[in-house]
Amino acid sequence: MTKAGTRFRKKKQAKAEKYMRSTAPGKYHDILIPDFEVGCKRRIFDSGYLESLHEPNLLLTDEPVLEIVPEGVRTKDRVIKADVIVLANGFDTNNPLAGVEIVGRDGVEIRQHWDSFGGSEAYQCSVLNEFPNFFLILGTFEGDSPFIFIFIFILFLFLFLFLFLFFTFFLLYL
Repeated sequence: MTKAGTRFRKKKQAKAEKYMRSTAPGKYHDILIPDFEVGCKRRIFDSGYLESLHEPNLLLTDEPVLEIVPEGVRTKDRVIKADVIVLANGFDTNNPLAGVEIVGRDGVEIRQHWDSFGGSEAYQCSVLNEFPNFFLILGTFEGDSPFIFIFIFILFLFLFLFLFLFFTFFLLYL
């Protein structure tokens, strides 16, 4: 990386960290503030997320979850009472929810469920039959989503249009 690029990243990183420290509760700084350079991973463009962490009925933790129990979430040292659990564990586009065992009605595992459909799927990208009270967000480019093909088609359409116009202009004026 060039010296100018390094300076630019450090400036952006300092600005992002200052914003996070001024907006998020101090008790979460160690969890939230990245230990990597800006631009190295996806970042959260805050739209009230950091401010929401001040809510008294919210707990952010990076403790490893051992299991989900009727009362909430069991970690190594405690059970955290929870009505809603948000799991943000990153992504693997070819293997969504990798390393997470999710069992629905009648012992159906999420892998079995998705295998029966030929890949990851969810109604309206958020709910699965046989998994009551389980919601997820499958993004636009998640797994076998057709949107990636639509995106590629549009990209090629614009490329074709650009080349057509370029060569039309080139041939008419030469």
